[in-house]
Amino acid sequence: MSLFSKPPLRFATRWAIVPVFILSVATAATRAGLDAGPDTDTDTDTTAAATSASDPCLHQHARQAVGADAERAGAAIRALRQAGPDGLQVLLQTHRLDIERLWIPQPLPAAPDPDPDPAANRSAIEPPSATRHLSIWFSPDNLATTVRQAHARAASGERRLARLRHAIEQVAAQRDAHASGLFWHTDLAAAKRAAAELQRPILSLRLLGRLDEELSCANSRLFRTTLYPDPGISELLRESFVLHWESVRPAPRITIDYGDGRRFEQTITGNSIHYLLALDGTPLDALPGLYSPREFAGWLTEAMALTEQYVRRNPAHDMDFLRRHHRERLQIVRGTMPELLWEDWLSRNGRAGQMQPEARAAAAAALTMAKTIMEFPALRQAGMGGPSPAPPLADMLMRDSERRRGEVELSPEARALIRAKQGADHDPARLAAMVGQLEQAIAGDTALNEMVLRPRLRQWFAEGLIPSDLGQLTDLVYADLFLTPLDDPWMGLAETEFWPALDHGGRRQDQLANID
Repeated sequence: MSLFSKPPLRFATRWAIVPVFILSVATAATRAGLDAGPDTDTDTDTTAAATSASDPCLHQHARQAVGADAERAGAAIRALRQAGPDGLQVLLQTHRLDIERLWIPQPLPAAPDPDPDPAANRSAIEPPSATRHLSIWFSPDNLATTVRQAHARAASGERRLARLRHAIEQVAAQRDAHASGLFWHTDLAAAKRAAAELQRPILSLRLLGRLDEELSCANSRLFRTTLYPDPGISELLRESFVLHWESVRPAPRITIDYGDGRRFEQTITGNSIHYLLALDGTPLDALPGLYSPREFAGWLTEAMALTEQYVRRNPAHDMDFLRRHHRERLQIVRGTMPELLWEDWLSRNGRAGQMQPEARAAAAAALTMAKTIMEFPALRQAGMGGPSPAPPLADMLMRDSERRRGEVELSPEARALIRAKQGADHDPARLAAMVGQLEQAIAGDTALNEMVLRPRLRQWFAEGLIPSDLGQLTDLVYADLFLTPLDDPWMGLAETEFWPALDHGGRRQDQLANID
């Protein structure tokens, strides 16, 4: 029998299905968006059994941390932060289903709507009363109200997800921490206490800006999107190190305002460095700038072995041990360079403080050239790129970069995070090309760091020029390695041979600014 030959439903039954269908569609649309429920302090996935060994109070804090009550949520976040890595893990476990939605690309956010009436939210999911007349369901006003209420629930879920992401990042002290699951100390003394308790070395990051904000310096952003989410790297960091970061100064930003509500904002300079510290805070090694996931994971493994040798095979903590170690590694690097190139490199970069200001300015431009070209298209359009390194170093860098290109492959997790951060309105083909260019840039930066920056660091270690004070070491790194002295309030960006026809050359210092 044909489908169309089936007897029709009775009138009452057939039309009674319609309002239920409309309500189901509205509810399904809301659940398809975020499925987060009303904007309340309750949670849809508590999974207490998954972390039953933890303090039961942490589960309550984890639920309250995403609530609409800002004061109550703030207190819960502080309690989870105080609990350390355990607090972060309980928060991640408690909301693991909602965290999966943080990986879904979202469209560019519009201006936020005001919070809807909670009573309206409740009415959006209340079933119709049996005594209501069907005409109420078919009135245009009621249909419009139902749609508005469904959108209100979706907006409520979006706000709740935003609060969840904020809570995770505040507890972890890292932006995008839902992807890495890493807990970072921001107090070095606390990191040393944790290192002594766990008998682990400290991985201490120095950066411009803050690791828990979106617009930290470019390399730190790439750390948390290409390195830290990598499962192999995040496991090494979480299980074998105590993590710490410190901001050396705010990251300079450039903003392009299109005048119609659209803005483009980007950082414009700065670099980052990972220090390997012994349990007592003694610097053992350092990795400057951006590296490929493979090279970074390899360095972490070497760092663990170096720490063990320093602690167990060097009970007197004799600094000659470190000097010998870095001298041997430096000879390996020397073996990969032609003798003339090595002597030229050593004369330019061998000792701290030997570079003349004019040579330093040119070298700084060359060091930032790769980032300017590959990571900052806005700056390239603005004509702020620097010159290329001179041959034969440029030729060696190009060959080494091409060799490393085949070794650079971002993890699926890193690719998923990049896709989520690009948003739902991004073209997949263009995104794939962007990831390919990023991998090429990472290969170039790895080559530059391994052939120029890191050998210079090893030279300092080998010659005993590394200060024991981390603050002094950081000043040395930014002044003589990254060539962006921290005591320059304009970080070289205001120095130009051309007058821009602006008062004070375009410089301005707000009264509340703190430029040290």
